[in-house]
Amino acid sequence: MIQRIQTLHLILSAIIGIIAIVLTIQNPELFCATAQWISLVYNILLGLSIALAIWTIFLYTNRKRQIKIVKLSITAIVLAYVVLLIGQFTINAEATPWTFAAPYLPIASLMLNILAKSRIQYDENLVRSADRLR
Repeated sequence: MIQRIQTLHLILSAIIGIIAIVLTIQNPELFCATAQWISLVYNILLGLSIALAIWTIFLYTNRKRQIKIVKLSITAIVLAYVVLLIGQFTINAEATPWTFAAPYLPIASLMLNILAKSRIQYDENLVRSADRLR
């Protein structure tokens, strides 16, 4: 349902994830020049997060399942960022600071997923309270 605010959060999260993957594919050596597997794992985890966010949009009738899948998406984003940080600071000897937007985009995607989860939880609580009144 597009009229729900959490749907917009999830769509924006997926768009930001796609942009991060495209930027990573264009310049994979920007993350870590010595190990290409880091950008591969990073892209796989972000792709999983994007797929989960899009799948969550279509589960609007089952809010409990939506919450679980958004939590999985949040976990995938956090793991992607951890892999990115591990690769940046352990394998890359010089540990140069990031001067481009791709490493910071998962943080925005993470925030949007957290907002979507809180809005889904709010809707679930609202429905429960309405059911108690009946």
